[in-house]
Amino acid sequence: MKRVKNAAVLFAAVIFLASCGGHTQAQMQKETLISGGQAMKPFVDRLGQETCRLFAWRFFIENTKTGIDKATAQMYSSENAREYKLMQRIMFANGFRCFENVNVHIYPIEGEDVYIALIEYDMAVDGIDTVLSGTSTFFIGRREDGSLCIDVEPLMSAAADNEKDYGRLNDKISDCLYNSEEIQLIIEEADRKYSSQILECPEATVWAKDVGDKRQQAGGLPYLAQEQLADGEEITAETGSAHKYIVENGDSLWKIADAQLGSGALWGRIYDANRGIIGDNPNLLYAGEELIIN
Repeated sequence: MKRVKNAAVLFAAVIFLASCGGHTQAQMQKETLISGGQAMKPFVDRLGQETCRLFAWRFFIENTKTGIDKATAQMYSSENAREYKLMQRIMFANGFRCFENVNVHIYPIEGEDVYIALIEYDMAVDGIDTVLSGTSTFFIGRREDGSLCIDVEPLMSAAADNEKDYGRLNDKISDCLYNSEEIQLIIEEADRKYSSQILECPEATVWAKDVGDKRQQAGGLPYLAQEQLADGEEITAETGSAHKYIVENGDSLWKIADAQLGSGALWGRIYDANRGIIGDNPNLLYAGEELIIN
């Protein structure tokens, strides 16, 4: 199933706003979002729009240096949460303080257990006299334990396990995002405000380009270099490229991925890059083997 995007694409799978054009884009995958091997539980009963609105509002308000861990803990996919957090940290390292004037619009998808949250905001940045406006789209659902969660991709229930289900949800989300006059007016107004703010403040133009370039650069870097960039440090030749890892006794690909890439769920990346060394069994590692980490 194709990914769904708002107009003027900014950032694949994670939030960003002003750096590349004014607002972020929500995306969806064919795969059901999985966390810890379990698919999201369908809603027992429908959530109220106000409940969803307050949940999304708190999530955005907590996007600060001290609150980002709490915010990303509300996200359903641990991999999306890590990537989102990385991109936000790059913004913090470059003067972003917080979101202001946050306004959340909630749109339930008819007949589905998915809610769209369209969020308007202003960004406050050190050294820039004006705020920068934008919009972002998130999806709200429930975890297996019944708690609310939010993500940059649609939270599909375990029942949506075939192409027909994915296609149906994709069509409904597309219809809501692209055919709603209200949604389009909100996005267009945010774009208009952002364009005016950039034109009136040269410092904002420089900041947006610089942060946008760094966020784009981070996507192609290994984990250690991403962390270095998020901390506001310069990227060295060593961390900016693939590096070698020597397997130790007791190692597994999950353990190595967790230490070297930030998430054990990324073990497949290491296996794909080292299949010729490891062989057909990814669970069979030998101490002393030299693996490439990228």
